[in-house]
Amino acid sequence: MVAFVSRMILINEDNILSFKDAAARLIRFSKD
Repeated sequence: MVAFVSRMILINEDNILSFKDAAARLIRFSKD
């Protein structure tokens, strides 16, 4: 159970990181 929860947290962190990366790219594009 603990492994499952920690895996879900890791997946969520990955999604948040990729979301921040996409947002940063969008901001960069809008500045151009």
